[in-house]
Amino acid sequence: GHEHAPLIRCLSRAVLILLPPPPSRGVHWPALTPPFMPKKLFDDVFFFMSKTLPVDQSKQLSKVLSMNGGLSVSLKDGRLTHYITNSYPGEDTLEDIPANSNAHTVTTQWVERSLVLSSVQDPASYSPDPVMLFSGIIATAADLSQSDNEVLCAGISSLGGQWRTAYTKDVTHLFTLSDGSAKYATAMHFRETTGVRILVPHWFDDVVRLGMRNLPTDEYEWPHPKVFVNSGVEAIKKLTGEDGEELKEIKKPKPLSPHKKVLYET
Repeated sequence: GHEHAPLIRCLSRAVLILLPPPPSRGVHWPALTPPFMPKKLFDDVFFFMSKTLPVDQSKQLSKVLSMNGGLSVSLKDGRLTHYITNSYPGEDTLEDIPANSNAHTVTTQWVERSLVLSSVQDPASYSPDPVMLFSGIIATAADLSQSDNEVLCAGISSLGGQWRTAYTKDVTHLFTLSDGSAKYATAMHFRETTGVRILVPHWFDDVVRLGMRNLPTDEYEWPHPKVFVNSGVEAIKKLTGEDGEELKEIKKPKPLSPHKKVLYET
């Protein structure tokens, strides 16, 4: 073992160099801390939850924001970054953001989608302005014509939403007229995780036609869009009458009068 003694002494000295010197009596070494703390999702968010929101929803979202690094502040606080409301502030609002504030006004959906996607979303796409019919919507399409794609893209983008040419994990609405595309299969696979809605384009048409934001999607969703069935029922009703049970009797031609019969026979 003597031949290994120099190596052992060298290793001992190396270990000693790595260790801090023993503390003097009365000196307390600071606790070891990691080089950095993991950043939380809403670390840079200073929020105010509108009093116009339902109490339970407000409490739940405040808790989510706070647990993920957000901090609740007053409307007058200069640090305010996000004013969260589903009602667009008007001139008569009781909640008035200071004129010099740079805070974003966003819907509750901004919190929900940021959490689902583990990424803070662009506030511009979550405006509570009622004119922005597609606020909070990120859409794409499958198996539609180029002209239909252009109409959907222009309409959604100009009215508060976002458009994607490819199917990405942040897509909230996929428009399609069939169930055979790769986008459709992907969306169906991740639907439970991301909450994506797979719709026929009729939903877009009806939102614009009615000027109705947050139009329920149930009637338009795949795999069995009820809007197709309902359209068929309405068409049948027009033929069958309100009860829709039996076809109206087709009017039979009246027999020719003896006078007219003579004219045809001659």
